[in-house]
Amino acid sequence: RRGASSLGWLLLSIATRVPMGMAGSSSSESWYKEEYEYNFLETLMLLALVLLALCFEGLWHHVVHSAERSYRFGERDEAAHHHGADEETPAWIERLHLPPEIARHEGAIKHLRLRRELVNRAGGEFMTLGFLAFVVYSFNQLGGFEALAAGIRGTTAVDGWRYPTTREDWLHLAENVHMQLFIAM
Repeated sequence: RRGASSLGWLLLSIATRVPMGMAGSSSSESWYKEEYEYNFLETLMLLALVLLALCFEGLWHHVVHSAERSYRFGERDEAAHHHGADEETPAWIERLHLPPEIARHEGAIKHLRLRRELVNRAGGEFMTLGFLAFVVYSFNQLGGFEALAAGIRGTTAVDGWRYPTTREDWLHLAENVHMQLFIAM
């Protein structure tokens, strides 16, 4: 287990320390002069992606819960079958030696399969990260990063801040933040 933990920390440190100039920028010189300029925009990009992820998670949660409450095939037959049943406690619940008020409610005990819960939650995280990858890809394909670069190309803020100057710089910033989220999740 210690090896897996060390590998995770190594990957996280690599993902967070790749300078923009080395991450595939179009020029050999990076767009920022001070590290805080990169860190500031990286944090803004992180906030934007986390906000998108939270919106997606909320929507997905709503969809899953509405699907759980949807019609279940055979629901009418099952209700008719149990309507005439007596209040006898099933034998497997009697073997648990529970108090009668708990034993009467068969659904009161819920046994979780922990590995299944872990796999389901990991699948949800991968789905959210896939959604973020799709958003970054679509934004790039629709010219969003080009528009960002064109909108501020050659400009420097009054206080001396520098911004990415090319589509590739913006794209790599978004990809780096996305990979940091992937490793952190």
